[in-house]
Parts: sequence; C-alpha cells; structure tokens
Amino acid sequence: METLKNSKNAINSTEFIAVLNRTSLPLENSEDLKLSLNYIGVAKYVLLREASHGTLEYYTWSAKITQRLV
Repeated sequence: METLKNSKNAINSTEFIAVLNRTSLPLENSEDLKLSLNYIGVAKYVLLREASHGTLEYYTWSAKITQRLV
C-alpha cells in the first residue's frame, strides 16, 4: 500500500483522490474478496470501517470479510 508523506502530513484533495484511485479495489461480488484478502495476507489486525454507517451494503460486506478472515 502506498503511504503519503510530506513535511506537514497533509495533502490536497486531488492527491488524495489520485491515491484512492490507484489503491482502491471495488467489491462487487464475493470473488472480489480474494484479491483483497491476498493483499491483507497474514496481517495481525484488519480494521473494517466506512464513513457512512447504517447501510445494508456496509454490514453485508463487513460480515463477508469477517467470515473470510476468521
């Protein structure tokens, strides 16, 4: 994963969107989890969060990812 570094630890929105476009993976079906889980590898911790809570889609994907990790 790419890490952004600069002296003030701040980036503008254009840079941020460019990084998201380079590093994000779409989740459209359960098969898409394979690449994400391979990327996670043997990480000791995996944090699952999203900016908007209460949506069925968020809870559905969170449950699928958790099941695969466990």
